Amino acid sequence: MLNITIFLMAGLGAGYLLRKNEGVIRFSDRVSAISILLLLFLLGLSLGRNAAALRNFSLFGVRAAALTVSGVAGSVFFSSLVYKAFFRERKNDK
Repeated sequence: MLNITIFLMAGLGAGYLLRKNEGVIRFSDRVSAISILLLLFLLGLSLGRNAAALRNFSLFGVRAAALTVSGVAGSVFFSSLVYKAFFRERKNDK
């Protein structure tokens, strides 16, 4: 964990020092995009080799859909409460 924190802080410092260098920014964007795509490919490769994960793939999808729907419904519900409490114009305020 300490290694991750050290690398994160080093990257933060380097980004701050090199923030005006457009060439470095473009290069880092490309390297980041390629790295993410490579990591996704390797994750798919390891998932494809795991027979137990493939057998339960539909179950993962159902759980993910249930979490997504409940998360969105909860967000809509609570944001509507916040809107009604703080942002809606009241009839007496006009």
